[in-house]
Amino acid sequence: MRGPALAVMMRGGGGVVLGAIGGCARPAEESAPEAAVESWFEEGPVRVHVRLDQIEIDTVGSVTLDIETDSDPRFVVEGAKIGDSLGGLTVRDRIERGPTLGADGRVHRSTRLMLEPYLPGEYEIPELVFSYESIEGEGGNGGDGGGQAGEVRTGALRVDVVSVLGDGALSLGEMRDVVDPVRKVEIPVGGIVIASVIAIGLVVAIVVVGRRLQLDPPAVSPVSASRERLEVLQRRPLEDEPERSETLHEASELVRLCIAHRAEPGAAQMSQRELSRAMRDWIGIDTSERLALGGMLRRLDEALYGGSIPDADETRELVKDAREHLAIIDRVGVHFAAAAQLEQEIEQEIKEEDRAS
Repeated sequence: MRGPALAVMMRGGGGVVLGAIGGCARPAEESAPEAAVESWFEEGPVRVHVRLDQIEIDTVGSVTLDIETDSDPRFVVEGAKIGDSLGGLTVRDRIERGPTLGADGRVHRSTRLMLEPYLPGEYEIPELVFSYESIEGEGGNGGDGGGQAGEVRTGALRVDVVSVLGDGALSLGEMRDVVDPVRKVEIPVGGIVIASVIAIGLVVAIVVVGRRLQLDPPAVSPVSASRERLEVLQRRPLEDEPERSETLHEASELVRLCIAHRAEPGAAQMSQRELSRAMRDWIGIDTSERLALGGMLRRLDEALYGGSIPDADETRELVKDAREHLAIIDRVGVHFAAAAQLEQEIEQEIKEEDRAS
């Protein structure tokens, strides 16, 4: 059984520090760990008791820090702020009790913390601050009045953490023969990049070659385009005279464009009579078709330049007439085209014979 405690009283830093050597006379509610460091700090109506069970542990060990306060019930005490770590040590567990009113008439509180290190080294648990203030209407220090307030500060505590590997233990480098480290899988980043570039290049090459191998889409013939446009003009409302005049002008221009494409390059600047004379030399159509085509051109010119614009129905008939005669224009010059194709084939055969010889 332990003997009575021997206390040394020192005044400093605004408070009285009681350093205990030996046992603690006041029994605890539960068995406290054997103290390696145990101190009392007192200021005014508040007394704080701090107990640390170890000051040296290894990296897989832990220390227990007990903090007890007792205070005058006429004062409100705000405990020290302790988060998830304290002085670099992790707060692994926390047990709090109180406040309770003891037989001595004072308010008691207690906190037990289990602290764990992560790496070896020297750790310092910082001083803890407890503030107090008298309850409104109550006087401190035996009822002397005056709204007393202040704080109690504990001292800092040092904990040494040593490596779990002793002095004679193998170093981490020497332990490689015992336990192989997890091997890092090397990802061939360079190879992936090269393969990606090659794949992209192949895709681009396929697209380019495919486009070059494709036959160019056949160009739309001016005759076909004019036929489609005349169908649109034929469906116009044609309610007012300016719209009818514009429609007839466009129809005449479309017909002359087709003639210029098939037989007469200067058809746009030629009159109806000039075009009728030029038709005599056109190849691919007969006399009746020449007369029909000339009559359509004459009706268009009379409608445009006769002094009065036809009504909507007559305008539609003229547009329809022009569209139907495009088939005659489309046959003009087919013999010239066939002759030109034959001439190209003959020239190609001559070139091939020359290269062969």
